[in-house]
Amino acid sequence: MRPTPVRRSLRDSARRGVRLSARAIAVAALFAGSLLAGPADLESQSTSRPTDAATGAISGRVLDGPSRTPIADAIVTLNVRGDPRRQLTDARGRFVFTGVPPSTSYNLNVLKAGYLSAEFGPGAAARRPIALEAGTWIGDEELSLWRGAVITGRVFDEAFEPAVGVPVRLISRVRVAGRVHLARGPTAKTDDRGEYRFSNLAPGQYLVAVLPSQVAVPVTSSERLNLADGDVDQLAAVDRRVFLGIPSSPVPPPFDGEIRVYPASFHGGSTVQTAASLDVGFGAERAGVDVHLMPAATVTVEGRLVGPADAMPRLLVRLVPEGLEDLAEAHAATTRPDADGRFVLVGVPAGGYTATAGWSTVEFVRTSGPNLSPSIASFTWRHPLRSGGFSQALSTLGVGPPDLALLSVRDENATTFAGSASVVVTENEAPEIVIRLESAAPISGRVVFEAAMSGVAVPTTGGVSLEPATGSPRLRSMNYVRASAPDWEFRLEGFGVGSYLPHASATPAWILKSFMIDGRDYADRPYVAGVTTVTNAIVTLTSAVPELDGTVRDATGRPVSAGIVAFPVDKAQWIDYGATPSRIKATTASDDGRYHVTSLPAGDYYVVAVPSGEVRSWQDAGFFEGAAGRATRVSLDWGDSVTRHLVLRAIR
Repeated sequence: MRPTPVRRSLRDSARRGVRLSARAIAVAALFAGSLLAGPADLESQSTSRPTDAATGAISGRVLDGPSRTPIADAIVTLNVRGDPRRQLTDARGRFVFTGVPPSTSYNLNVLKAGYLSAEFGPGAAARRPIALEAGTWIGDEELSLWRGAVITGRVFDEAFEPAVGVPVRLISRVRVAGRVHLARGPTAKTDDRGEYRFSNLAPGQYLVAVLPSQVAVPVTSSERLNLADGDVDQLAAVDRRVFLGIPSSPVPPPFDGEIRVYPASFHGGSTVQTAASLDVGFGAERAGVDVHLMPAATVTVEGRLVGPADAMPRLLVRLVPEGLEDLAEAHAATTRPDADGRFVLVGVPAGGYTATAGWSTVEFVRTSGPNLSPSIASFTWRHPLRSGGFSQALSTLGVGPPDLALLSVRDENATTFAGSASVVVTENEAPEIVIRLESAAPISGRVVFEAAMSGVAVPTTGGVSLEPATGSPRLRSMNYVRASAPDWEFRLEGFGVGSYLPHASATPAWILKSFMIDGRDYADRPYVAGVTTVTNAIVTLTSAVPELDGTVRDATGRPVSAGIVAFPVDKAQWIDYGATPSRIKATTASDDGRYHVTSLPAGDYYVVAVPSGEVRSWQDAGFFEGAAGRATRVSLDWGDSVTRHLVLRAIR
């Protein structure tokens, strides 16, 4: 058999995903070998002869997103029943996996130095799992990679001399729960020319900042010894009550014997409110993003904590520049209170601040670029006042940019009490700060089940949790608790005072119907946790899960794949819906236009079809307002199965 006709027939078959004979699969394997033999193979396709079931094949190309040119030497990974198979693409960007068993949920991942991961880029959110039947070849997979952005600049001191060895931070603006929050990005140090560089950044809005920090250590603290291990560059007795350390920050010379520091400085401004926001896209290069440091006079700030005496010694007091409260380590100064709750902060420049008292920290982070990989330990600075016994955890989120994650640093013996207070410090006056410590009262109750029909199996275990309605990472705490048969009782505690949305889960067949506290249902409205203990909460799960399905067609009436977004008619629910909204669902229609949305609670909704690559655009400012006038309205009752046919719309 001549090779050219065989390759053509196999390629045509692959585009259709048709069933192939054993002989054709064998030829496909030979074809794969001709593409990727030798150094292109990272791992053997199989360590043994494939079974009769492992007779499928998946092939495709890796392309540069904007130019559509092939990318050679990209690492393509296919996870086969827990066994990751990897290959390098050839000079034409091609890859082939053979001897693949059938599955309905294969996913291809691709990496290449200098490019963002495949989860970024137009259309990435619309990718669906690959369904492969026994004896078939899927051959038209296209994976696109997009180059990240680059931001470069210099840091100058007051004499316009290069500031050397200065940590420069990248801060990202992200939307969560309909509000703008700040997320920590990577950190870079300036070189001997005062230059820094951030590369391989995901698209988004960024701020460039230098955030010096002082640590005031009580003289009586036994933890002074922790400051001798290199965590703090300068240690000086500046007040008979405290030692002052300045961790890894530039220090201007004193003026007339008085301490001076560099306050938080940004590109384009002196505060987060006046800083220049950099909006970068794929492959963008922004140069000349400079930061100018100017020394400032300082004052000593004193204050006290009001609350349980046993909680005070286990807290840190931080003074955070106004607007940076979302960031865990953006404080201008920090200290530890003494036994009676009094504290002293030395070397504080003038400005508006939020004083916080707490221990554990939670913040949003962007994980693309030279950031958290391969270890978050290298990313998080170990505070000199932390005496050990704390843990870190990194968890992904389903909202915001694809690389948005939540970084938690928790003390194993931390108190649940915390507090905050606003303060304005001038060059001549520093008012006493009073921070009142609070901890939200626990919520306890039980879970009940409403079966839609007899014979539905009731789960034996599940969970109940609260999440901040505004999406604020500062309110997040580990309050997910399990509830189990036969009593199904639960108790939520350890969270701060604030506004929360309840969640409850068991199996996919059951969803939250109501969350009753004192006769009011909080399943659809935020619950404001305060100091009143709740003992009678009733959480109801139902198996009468509404379902919404239908088809999508374009303006000519042709069935098309599209992104499907369902959201509430009630405008009050277009904001403060938390990080995992129960009443907002986004999915992707299949190639023949069919879609299916489940797990929506009963209620009135808009449903709209948008281009597949825009399925995540519901998080953009103004999306709901623009989509409401083009959407189809639908009412769902418990147990309903509703069909609505949609027309693909462009949302401006």
